[in-house]
Amino acid sequence: MRLICLRLTGPVAFSLVIVALSFGVAVEARANSTAEELGASSSVLGQMGRFAAQGADAVLFAPSLLVLAEDNMLMGMTFLWQNLDVDLMQRPAGADVASSVLTSVVSDAQGNRTSPGFKPLPTASLVNGRGSASSNGSNGLFFFGTVKRFLDKRLAFGFYSILPMSRFQSQRPFYVDERQQYFSNSLHFERYGDTLEQNAFVFALSGRPFDWLTVGAGVTFTNFTQVSNSIYMPDTTRQQQSSINGQVVVNSRLVPHGSVTFLPLEKLRLTATFHAQSRSSVKGESRLQFWNFNYPDERQYLQQGFEGSYGFSPMRLGFGGWWADKEGDLGMQLAAGATYSFWSDYVDHHGDTPVLTWSNTLTVVAGGALRVGDHEWGLDFKYEPTPVPIQDGRSNYVDNDRLGLSFRPHCLRRPRTLPWLTRIWTGTQG
Repeated sequence: MRLICLRLTGPVAFSLVIVALSFGVAVEARANSTAEELGASSSVLGQMGRFAAQGADAVLFAPSLLVLAEDNMLMGMTFLWQNLDVDLMQRPAGADVASSVLTSVVSDAQGNRTSPGFKPLPTASLVNGRGSASSNGSNGLFFFGTVKRFLDKRLAFGFYSILPMSRFQSQRPFYVDERQQYFSNSLHFERYGDTLEQNAFVFALSGRPFDWLTVGAGVTFTNFTQVSNSIYMPDTTRQQQSSINGQVVVNSRLVPHGSVTFLPLEKLRLTATFHAQSRSSVKGESRLQFWNFNYPDERQYLQQGFEGSYGFSPMRLGFGGWWADKEGDLGMQLAAGATYSFWSDYVDHHGDTPVLTWSNTLTVVAGGALRVGDHEWGLDFKYEPTPVPIQDGRSNYVDNDRLGLSFRPHCLRRPRTLPWLTRIWTGTQG
């Protein structure tokens, strides 16, 4: 499994090309959010957003860093390619479900014969073959942000957004057990795929009450969708003929986050961050009405409900440090930190809590950057263990440990022409 990111920022004449490669370390299939995977655009240490962001993306990662950034505007594009492969073990002989299952019955304790509760389809009748679905694909993401400071640089406001280019938001549910045979008949990565195709709109405020302390808080917009389908079917023997009224209501939710930064030394910053749990939810029901039909429970329709959960991010607590020496022609940055994520509260794509509780995880990041004159190079890495326990039961949440490696070159030279663009595009890097 492999993720490849190509990021372009700034106008074409002064564009900076950044190539970042993230490698997933495949382990036994034991079975996050877009910005978490892509990292901070404003820092040469991309995976250090919580501790080293120097521009508008601090709005999302660590709002307390906003008041320490220059007034700036950030715009750019990211191209994300997901190569997600699941290698299946060979299917044993005799495992196919025969067509005789359609007439099978079971006996209860009293010897009464009834239809089985779970009704598998004959293997030959499945719409899709085993493992035929592919999660591979690419997606472009547009990001925009701005930072403005006030009151003698003691107060700052920021905005940051991520917008998928081809899909505003993707929601592709799947089951993690035998029920998926009715649909794609394939396994899917639980924390990739549509999880990295979510939009984000974030606002934050930051203040500096003391020279040695900054604080910040922000909110992220998520949505909660309610779907109601009313269906009238005049003839149950001809179910392709029906009248449908569908109603969709999308409500906004605000998810808080915040951070505190201590500055014990001129060149040292220590930052603690908090991000609340977030996800986009869909809840709905279908009401079926038939002509000349006796409904159970004295109802006037048959009710079918469903629930979905997308783009789940657990509550996260982070702490790390950033040291920078930018004097003269030579400069250096060093950063390290850790984030504790409460994956034990995970809710899957169908709104279900895993039977085998997921583990909370500790993600560690570290890296450094070297500057010589107007050129800067940054190298950092991230290790995140999978929260999914070893599975030996009915469900199969496909996931793996993650090892991320990022290399970013920066050119800090300001162009001689178009000085207003110089302020907008390179103000955070000078």
